[in-house]
Amino acid sequence: MIFRRKGRGQGLAGTSGLQSGASRRAIWSRLADWITGDQEPGGEAHTYIPIEIKAESLVLPVLLLAAAVFVEVLTRSIALYEQRQRLNEMLAAQQARYDTALQLQRQLEGIAAGTARLARGGNANAIQVIKRLRTVGVTVNPDAYKPDADQR
Repeated sequence: MIFRRKGRGQGLAGTSGLQSGASRRAIWSRLADWITGDQEPGGEAHTYIPIEIKAESLVLPVLLLAAAVFVEVLTRSIALYEQRQRLNEMLAAQQARYDTALQLQRQLEGIAAGTARLARGGNANAIQVIKRLRTVGVTVNPDAYKPDADQR
């Protein structure tokens, strides 16, 4: 049950006439009564009448709220689905580059391992290449390299 105030009060406008003849104490007393809700500054007391809210009157607002929530969830779901599609497309576009980079890495490891084997065998050019690689911080272990079946 909700209460609605019956009638309209004068608000603070009723205090303007009091300032000329009444004391400050009376003004503050009436203002305190107005703030606490006991009485308005104009002098009339608050009276409230009950208002009945029927369940039928809440159906439309609840339906509108439910529809708004549903539309919001649907909109966000569609946006997330589209974003996921774009991310999958970007991943697919990068997969070819990634596969190419892995293949190039295996080839370079094979070349480095072959050069290290030649350096062990005494090839002067291979020894120079391995020394140069060591100066830049690259170590080559020919025993660790195992070529794939398709590269043999």
